[in-house]
This record gives sequence, structure tokens and C-alpha cells, in this order.
Amino acid sequence: MTEVDNRPFPVPMGVLSVWQRSTRDDPLVNMGKDDDLPDKAEVVIIGSGLCGAVTALSLLTAEHPPKSVVVLEAREASSGASGRNAGHCRPDAYRGYTAFSRKHSEQDAMEILQSERTVYELVDAFVKKHNVECEWTPRPTYDVCLSEEFKAYSNIAYDNVLKRGGAKEVAVHVEEASSATRVVDAVKAFEWPAATLNPAKLCYAVHHLCLQKGGYSIFTHTPALSVTASTDFEGSWIVNTPRGSIRSRKIVHATNAYASAILPEMEGLITPTKAQALKLSIPPVGLETFPRLDASYSLRYLPEHFYSVTGMPKALHESLINNVDDSSPVDEITVNAFSTFSKLFPQAGYDPAGMKPGQLRDKDVTADCSQADQKGFEYAWSGIIGVARIFLCAPALARIVMGEPFEATEIPKAFAITDQRLKKLKNMLPQAPAATPRVEKSTEITLGELQEPLAEVRLPSLTAEAEQRRVAVTA
Repeated sequence: MTEVDNRPFPVPMGVLSVWQRSTRDDPLVNMGKDDDLPDKAEVVIIGSGLCGAVTALSLLTAEHPPKSVVVLEAREASSGASGRNAGHCRPDAYRGYTAFSRKHSEQDAMEILQSERTVYELVDAFVKKHNVECEWTPRPTYDVCLSEEFKAYSNIAYDNVLKRGGAKEVAVHVEEASSATRVVDAVKAFEWPAATLNPAKLCYAVHHLCLQKGGYSIFTHTPALSVTASTDFEGSWIVNTPRGSIRSRKIVHATNAYASAILPEMEGLITPTKAQALKLSIPPVGLETFPRLDASYSLRYLPEHFYSVTGMPKALHESLINNVDDSSPVDEITVNAFSTFSKLFPQAGYDPAGMKPGQLRDKDVTADCSQADQKGFEYAWSGIIGVARIFLCAPALARIVMGEPFEATEIPKAFAITDQRLKKLKNMLPQAPAATPRVEKSTEITLGELQEPLAEVRLPSLTAEAEQRRVAVTA
């Protein structure tokens, strides 16, 4: 009997996102698909998303660049999260403070928040410098509080950041929250500068800049199946693919949700979670009655969830965990998200009863872990990096690959993953048949612990509907 390989490798291409459909004529889509794989390269990068692309460009533009950089991609170029995400460059201005400070320290929390603002400025400068056509549009963004519970949580985070000299760019809307955001159920809103973009076009533009530098090759439809130590060349690694093997002394893993497929030490530490977004047609009432929304939004009932999972059945939610299948949408989530949007913006005239699942725009597979890890001469990117971190962290990783210490980079110290930290995280994983991990309060933060400060706040009773949502999400 043939043994089934349950490792989280990318599944065959399925439904294309709006972003991916916009790049179909680019020669990068299937570049290198039929070319011969070289037998060696100075640096091999596994993954052609933004992490891999920006790391490659940073290497090629270094003072002493490597002579050859090879990118391996399992499917089409930018076929994963970089071609399927929601199209935001949305630096966290305050909200993550509570989680970051509890898990790391107050100083680390402020450093992480500042780094996200820095990345926004870096992307803006990059797009303008290289005249990248990626629909880059600076615009305001809103954190919209849809419950008194989330308002209290946000207040605590905002007040703490403000007290430490941050969040100066944030405008707060209370009485005018609904009119400012056009969200009928808005309890409070926080506004700050951000941007939206076509992430696939940005990623492709970075790859084209790499190609202009020379010494760069990308091979699509070439999945890396394993990485093993070379027995013939000391200090080298062999990347094995269905099309042959390639040897290198330096391997960069830019595979995000798929990292544990060829990095077994990451098993259990990265949790792929399936998510999806919708593209809506022009409002039925027309743009004169309901003009386009000028801002981007985070619409939240609870700290850890967007509105699209509100009331999601437990079984459905659990089916999305450890799920790397981005080939097709989940109709239940489509219905849930569209119905909630219709409720929050009733003036747009959308009718959930007439919604078709085919309106799905895109999907994204993300991972719950972070950031850069050095394993001998292997380097791994993992986690929810996003546009709000890549343009700071990827250039720093390139410097590490070329020999600089982590401490010399601008990456927040809290992002460093050491062998000791990995071991500690491994020890926290659940042991069968336990259903949930045993958590040490000093190293892992639960939702309840994040909300401990709320105990000092007199919260009004939740409505029956809000309480039902809370139970459904936290069950």
C-alpha cells in the first residue's frame, strides 16, 4: 500500500483571484516551467510570493550580490497569498499593542507598531521610485467597533499606545462614528493613513526588477519536495524537486503556510488557516445614492475576528484550520460575509437572498506564526507577514543571508526565532489525546488573558444577538 503524504504542499490551481486575473498576460506566470533546472546556485529561494521576491531583489542589489539566485515555485508565479490577499497595506497603529505587550514587552510592542508604519513608508517610496503600476492608492483606514466589548478592548490598546507617544496619526470618532464610516452599527471608530493595492502586480514588478539585475532565474511549476544535506559538498544543501535537484549553500524558505512541509521542525508551530474575501458589484441603488467607500475597513465584533466569521458554526470554523486548499471558495463563508456586509451597509441595497457564491473574489492561506529563522545556512520566512511587514523584514533577511547578524538589522527583536524559542513552543503543543494545548501564561496568551484588562471596565450587557455571536466565535 502506498503511504499517503499528508504534508501541507500547495494544491493544484483552482479559482483565480481578481488580482491573478489581472496578470495573465505577463510572461512571469509560467516562467521557467520548461527550462532545465541548474545543478547549483549561490542562493535558492523557495516561494515566489512577495517574501521571496523582495528577498531576491534585496540580495541582487546588495553591495556584493550573489552571482546566482534561483527561485522555485510550486505553481504559477505568485499563486499563493501574495496573489490572493485582500490588497491592503494597513499598518497596525495601536490595536496589536495589548497582545504584543503581553506576549513580549511594552517596548517590543511599541517597536513592532512603529515597524509597521515604517513599512508603509517603504512601500510607498518603492512604488514611486520604480513607477510600479499596482493600483497603489493611499487612503484612510478604519477600525470600526461593532460592539461595546471591542470598543473597550480598543480603548485600552489606544490609550496605552498614546501614553507612550504613539498613535499620533490616529483620529478617533465617537458620536460621529456611524456618519464618518457609513457603518450603521458603528459604536466607535479609529482612523489612520493606509493604502490599498493590487498585490499580484506589485509582486510581479519586483520579479521583473530582479530579472533586470541579471543572475536571476525563476522556475514555476517546480515544487520543492525536500531539502537534504549534501553528502558530497560539505556545508551545502540539496533541494529536491520533481524536475531534478539543485545544490546551494544558502536556502531561503519563503513558503508561509507550507513551511512545515519541508521544515519538519516547524510542524505544529505554523497553522495554515483558510480565509477568503469577496468582490462586490456596483451597489444596486447606484453610485449616486451609495458612492464608493473611500477608505479600507476592519469591521470587528471581537478582537481576534473580522465580521466575516461572526456566528460561524464551530464545525465550519474548525474545518478551516490546517487547511491549505485555496482552489475553491467555501459557500457558507461567502454567504456569511455578504450577509453581514449587507446588514452593516443597508443603504447600499444589497440583497443577501439573491447572492451567488460565484461572486467570490479571492482566497488567502495564512499562517499563525512569525517571522525570520536561521537554520545553519537555511533561512525561513513564515507567518502572517503581509505587505505591512515584508518590505522591512525581507531586506533584513537578505542581509542576514549575506552574513550580517540579526542584531544589525531593523527587524523588531521580538521577531527573532531561536532554537530555544522553538523548543519552548514545541513543548507547549498539545499531546494526544488532549484537544487543546496546555498553555504557560508566561509564554502564550489566550483570548481570555488578552481581555483581562476589560475586567476593570464596566461593560454594558451584550444584546442577545451579540452574546450569541460571542459564544459562537469563542466556543
